[in-house]
Amino acid sequence: IVDDGSTDKSRYIISKYEQNYDNVKIVRKENGGLSSARNCGMKYTNGEYIHFFDSDDYILPYAYEKLYDLAKKNDLDICIGNYLRFNEEKTWKHHTPQFVFKDIDGDVELTDIENYPNLTWDMLVWNKIYKREFLEKNDIKFIEGITFEDNIFSIEVYAKTKKVGVYDNYICGWRLRESNDSITQSFTMKRTNDLIKVFHTVNELLESNFKNKEVLRTKYFKWLTKDVSFFIETINYRGNINESTICNIKSSKS
Repeated sequence: IVDDGSTDKSRYIISKYEQNYDNVKIVRKENGGLSSARNCGMKYTNGEYIHFFDSDDYILPYAYEKLYDLAKKNDLDICIGNYLRFNEEKTWKHHTPQFVFKDIDGDVELTDIENYPNLTWDMLVWNKIYKREFLEKNDIKFIEGITFEDNIFSIEVYAKTKKVGVYDNYICGWRLRESNDSITQSFTMKRTNDLIKVFHTVNELLESNFKNKEVLRTKYFKWLTKDVSFFIETINYRGNINESTICNIKSSKS
């Protein structure tokens, strides 16, 4: 468990887990953000596979067993699972995994992004397990100091492997905060600039690593129909769009 400079009672809660369970270890560090915390955790892990778990989400009891069994059976570098969205009142299916999983009927034991371009819709990191040796061998880490870093990490992973498996069931729940104050639900000018930088970086990685044009087409389709439209809706909802914002976006070569 990475304590990324917490200022609440989290440190006392996780200390109890460390005292009661031999397989729980705590790494404490100054606050550096999500990517910094994940990179820190990767330094100290010694397991066969890695999963990045965020503190406000939940994992289903059978998830790790099912993902691990499928990964071991086929010597996978990545094994992906489906997820649900939830808040304090209800749980529901999210539209993105419905697109990712739409052509899947049962578990997929071995594939890659060129054979199944719909994987370009799945840029999350917490619905997967990764072979630790694979990440270390390819020196794949999170870029620190930006948001939307999951996109670059995921494309780098997909570019380096032909061993992707898909477990056709739900493994975790992704929380929707009612306050809209999470990283993925808020708008700032920095997030706008980060989004544009990520688009350019991901585009370069896709063009340099994949010959299958369907991979690029599918990714562009996702950007236009989901990512960009969602972000514009967020800006409008927050009422933060103004002439200065538009000028800054244009100056970033959007």
